[in-house]
Amino acid sequence: MEAVIYARYSSYNQTEQSIEGQLRACYDYARREGYKVIKEYIDRARTGTNDTRPAFQQMLEDAKEKTFQCVIVYQLDRFARNRRDSINNKFYLKKHGIRVLSATEPLTDTPENIIIEGFFEDIAEYYSLDLSKKARRGIRESVIKRQFIGGHVPYGYKVENKKILVNEEEAQVVREYFKQRAEGKAVKTIIRELVLKGAPLHYGRSISYSGFYHAEKNRKYIGEWDFHGEIITDLYPAIVDRETFEKVQKIVVRSKHSNKSKVDFILTGKLFCGECGSPMVGVGGTSKTGKVHHYYMCNKRLHKKTCNKSTEKKDFIEWYVCEQTIKYLLSSDRLDFIVDALYNETKTNPSVIQVQKIQSEIDRLNLELDQIANEWIGAPENIKSRLREKCDMIGKHIDDLESALFKAKTKVNMKVTKSDLRSWLTQYQHLDLENEKVRIKILTNFVNCVFLYDDQIVIYFNIQGSKLVSYIEMLDDLEQLDDSKGVRMEQANGGERGI
Repeated sequence: MEAVIYARYSSYNQTEQSIEGQLRACYDYARREGYKVIKEYIDRARTGTNDTRPAFQQMLEDAKEKTFQCVIVYQLDRFARNRRDSINNKFYLKKHGIRVLSATEPLTDTPENIIIEGFFEDIAEYYSLDLSKKARRGIRESVIKRQFIGGHVPYGYKVENKKILVNEEEAQVVREYFKQRAEGKAVKTIIRELVLKGAPLHYGRSISYSGFYHAEKNRKYIGEWDFHGEIITDLYPAIVDRETFEKVQKIVVRSKHSNKSKVDFILTGKLFCGECGSPMVGVGGTSKTGKVHHYYMCNKRLHKKTCNKSTEKKDFIEWYVCEQTIKYLLSSDRLDFIVDALYNETKTNPSVIQVQKIQSEIDRLNLELDQIANEWIGAPENIKSRLREKCDMIGKHIDDLESALFKAKTKVNMKVTKSDLRSWLTQYQHLDLENEKVRIKILTNFVNCVFLYDDQIVIYFNIQGSKLVSYIEMLDDLEQLDDSKGVRMEQANGGERGI
């Protein structure tokens, strides 16, 4: 089976080594699973917060040619900014017969598993919060002793004997940056000049625009560190004077306000025009009073003017789809069926096999580290530097696998009952649908796709037997719809599809 690899790194705190590590893991995965890699798509120094990435867009375009059957990614955060976008992008690729596979994470993409993933995601969030509390108790002693507790060391600092000290050579660069920034100079201009003047590397990495764009808001530079709400003032020595720092913060705020805030059209990828089947896309418009309004519009009407479907107000249609979804899922005649279907899915938990696979890969990588350690003895210095880089990449890979292993084990060890699933589903009755985060959860977990007319709406849900639905199939379903109920429960492939 032919596959392609998609890899990405952002410019902040990441290097070319990150791409090499991702590719290595993806090729290892392809070899183990029997896939033939025919192409790589790589976005360097690109953010994952949106999908306007050249290589990513090219991959989506090439998907139409159907020359490959799967996309291998290192982790899903390389593929999309969040689980919702990941599902939507996978939805698009699946229409062309293409699966998305992760080299380090357990993946399931059946409709019922999408809901189960949502359930486990909420449970994992609870466990993470609990573990975070325990971890904070564990590092409290180090904080009391004013010792470094690990993590990224900002430019301008160094760690010696667990104490954070000023790296004076780098600190001069930091002070110069803040001085020029307080005078109103652009970040890119300052960084370019500092690089030309020979700004020292920090752990082998050159200073960057993205790195300092984030660093200029770091209050550690004035000696303040926020430890879960408690401000520690004697752990990080101050590098920048407070007056200069606060001047820069005012510039940062003005710059932030000057940028247009991004509007999240959360039905993108799921909402289609009932008149012609084209995707509905997000658009904005300004009224005579100057107020900005946001709508969903048929893509064919927007670009070709060949569809008469009216625009739909963004907030209303998102709220309405969520309201109808909860009303449908939690009705007394369907809730028992859905709980039973989800419970049966948990009994065939794919995470059991995934735990074994991840643990096997961790063991293999640790063995490889042992082999590198043997090669290190007696190796010349130029070879040692390469071995060190290789160890760093393998170590990062093991860290990611350990994280995936913890998630998989959490799912395996949990004894899920029907009561647990029922409680989880019914909690949506009491959530505020005006809250966008709540709407995102509902649409991600439960809604497969939506076809919108001017006078009616057709919603396909992620319940057993549901599938990717074409426009023609929707029209056929609509003809058979029981007008008296407005809802049809169809037996398909041994399961049920809600329309």
